[in-house]
Amino acid sequence: MKRGNSGFTLIETLIALAIFGIVLMAITSLMVTNTRMISENAQSSEAIGYAQELLENLREVPVDSLSPGSMSSTRTSSQGTVFTLTWIVTPNAPAPGRTSVAVAVTWNHKGSPRSYATQSIFTKVSS
Repeated sequence: MKRGNSGFTLIETLIALAIFGIVLMAITSLMVTNTRMISENAQSSEAIGYAQELLENLREVPVDSLSPGSMSSTRTSSQGTVFTLTWIVTPNAPAPGRTSVAVAVTWNHKGSPRSYATQSIFTKVSS
């Protein structure tokens, strides 16, 4: 009398577990990479926001009142990241009557330096 074989053998179970482990390791690696990228992108977005906010604040100042040279300040995010904002005002650049303003934001992301820079040209509007 022949008995029916139901179930899995030990070899089949071990092979299935090995395949499952390999897939699980790949998924875990992707999740860790995604989490790291989300954190880095959030800090980059915050830096861009700080730079744009600084440019908007400088636009409210009359062009003749902008002090030429370099200045800096720091901002700390709610997560504790310290952003250093540096701006350089260059009058009569790139042409007479125009003022170039360059803004750079620097910060550290897990020990690695990051930066964002932008530049704008201000013109005095006469009435």
